Amino acid sequence: MQSENAATIVNLLQASYPQEAYKLNDDKDKKIFKGTQYSLLLYDVFGKVPDDLIMQAVYLAIKSYPKLPSVGQLATCVDQCRPSPHYPELPQSRHKIDMALIDKAFKLALDKKYQIPISDKLRDFAKEYFPDISDELIRQNYPELSNNMHNGMEIDGHPVVMKMDKETGYINTQICVPAFAWHRTNGVPDSFNKVFGESA
Repeated sequence: MQSENAATIVNLLQASYPQEAYKLNDDKDKKIFKGTQYSLLLYDVFGKVPDDLIMQAVYLAIKSYPKLPSVGQLATCVDQCRPSPHYPELPQSRHKIDMALIDKAFKLALDKKYQIPISDKLRDFAKEYFPDISDELIRQNYPELSNNMHNGMEIDGHPVVMKMDKETGYINTQICVPAFAWHRTNGVPDSFNKVFGESA
């Protein structure tokens, strides 16, 4: 709000409430500046409020209150006149998820009534590395076995080794990173020679 609009609001309130206009009158002879002080107070309180919003609030206060509104009542009117914030809408889901099916699957899994189907290809792969493995252990280690089968027993080009814990039956996959191939004459890694040359 601009300072001149505060004086306009004081004049508007004086015109709207003629019985109480004396409360906002300046008396220069007696050096009483009630209207000026009121307009300064309005400017201090509503200085950051846009002009159109404060004017809407003043008109609302004039319609709402039969007596001269206080600064607090004007503040209430400003809050009522503020436009509600418009937040961008969240994208709507394309389809509704049927939670009944998911709940049913969880219940079956918790009751251990549903068992993961094991393909013959996965069974043969597991028996290749663990000849005595049962179908129950294959189901228990399904993610590890299927991942290694699909990746061809490699991770990032490095061969992997699977080891089974005899107590729990869980399979662990370990990456085998080959050691440097040491140069046959001076014990320097071949990668060193590629960078710095044989003479280094």
